[in-house]
Amino acid sequence: DASARPQAAMEQACAKTLDGKLYDAKYHARWTDAILDSMNDALTALSPNFKFMCSCLLIQKRSPSNIATETVAYWNAKTDGFVHHKYESRTVVCVVHAFGCAI
Repeated sequence: DASARPQAAMEQACAKTLDGKLYDAKYHARWTDAILDSMNDALTALSPNFKFMCSCLLIQKRSPSNIATETVAYWNAKTDGFVHHKYESRTVVCVVHAFGCAI
């Protein structure tokens, strides 16, 4: 599956930044920047023939914790793609999206 490597890059970016951390609003910007920088670097290393757009939603997990996200794009289905990942810990929910558009 061609999306397995991008998916792994997204999973690693979230885990590297958030594993073992409790949600703290003062670190929100730092964590989202770290996740997005890591994703962008890993995805660009996988293929320099794409432009990547990444997004990160990071929230405090509460009970109940309901999140609904929707993403849409217009692209060439033969050459472009999209992957997403949801990371969840005891106190953090992180949803990341990445779009790859062929150059």
